[in-house]
Amino acid sequence: MGGPALIDGQRVRSTDNFLMAPIKIDGVVHLSCEHYYQYAKFDRLHSGGVKEHCSAITRARHAEAAWSMGQSRRFPLIDNFEERKAELMYRGVRAKYAQHPSLAEELLATRGPIHAAMSTADWQRVNSLILERVREQLRIARGDEPTIPHDRWAALLSLTGGREAWTEEDAR
Repeated sequence: MGGPALIDGQRVRSTDNFLMAPIKIDGVVHLSCEHYYQYAKFDRLHSGGVKEHCSAITRARHAEAAWSMGQSRRFPLIDNFEERKAELMYRGVRAKYAQHPSLAEELLATRGPIHAAMSTADWQRVNSLILERVREQLRIARGDEPTIPHDRWAALLSLTGGREAWTEEDAR
């Protein structure tokens, strides 16, 4: 499930989506990226307790509890959830690094390939791609030259939620 990625032969703590590092997205505070992801996948426009369920996810004491609550199918998921799940996790990860500069510095200190922790389904690969995208964006934001070739960058964007996955509002 959770755990830090392996980069440059070391486990990098900041890469763990279960790391308790509060983030604020759309005015809601989430205690970890996992809290945000589990909250965001439910369609909060429906009635029948979904808003209360999502609120409970944001209050979960640890990310494992948020993950467990997110496995419920008593409540409807957002439209096209399967197509949007990488976008949701990318948004949470990007927010973590934007809102916690010390974590961004930890990721920026790495150079090698990113091997995310084992996870369910295809998430190990997806999390690795998300972290690669975020690290490259952090590098560019501090003035470094891009390290990912343009054609690979286009594919990376597509696989991690597209250009619209991070908004100007998110950057604030």
